[in-house]
Amino acid sequence: MKHSDYYVLFLRLSVGILFLLIGIDKLQNGWLTSNEHLNKSLYSYNDNAHGIQKTYLEKVAIPLSAVWSPLIALGETALGISLVIGLLSRLSTMLGFIMVLNFHFTNGNLFSFRDFCESPWALVLVMCLLFLFLTRSGYRWGLDAIMGITVSKRKGKSSKTKVN
Repeated sequence: MKHSDYYVLFLRLSVGILFLLIGIDKLQNGWLTSNEHLNKSLYSYNDNAHGIQKTYLEKVAIPLSAVWSPLIALGETALGISLVIGLLSRLSTMLGFIMVLNFHFTNGNLFSFRDFCESPWALVLVMCLLFLFLTRSGYRWGLDAIMGITVSKRKGKSSKTKVN
């Protein structure tokens, strides 16, 4: 394993643990059974929203908050688990990328480059998820590597085929 593989592994584990902790916190705070926490945020965002953001909040986010609340908690937790064990990491990082952008669309930061870049997590997290997606991070000591070797064997290739 090259040094760069260790860096990708470290980043994948770090982002995975971050999402896992955030998701577990939401699960412990009742996001599966109550949309109270999410509604509080959504109504706060709606007070300062305008244009497409306000339409999205009033037509999609707020009316469906009972659906979004458990999906957000489970999605963040599942993303964290997926990245920690390196299973379906490309799919997970792309869905995580969409989740983070959706969050910043909802709170309005996505509409202002300055606000988006000044947000403590926005730009860093989006770039980390994009990097993990592009580097196929699950192939660095993850279950994706085992699955990749298994797929290679089924196609008649050698089990020593390096998957990058």
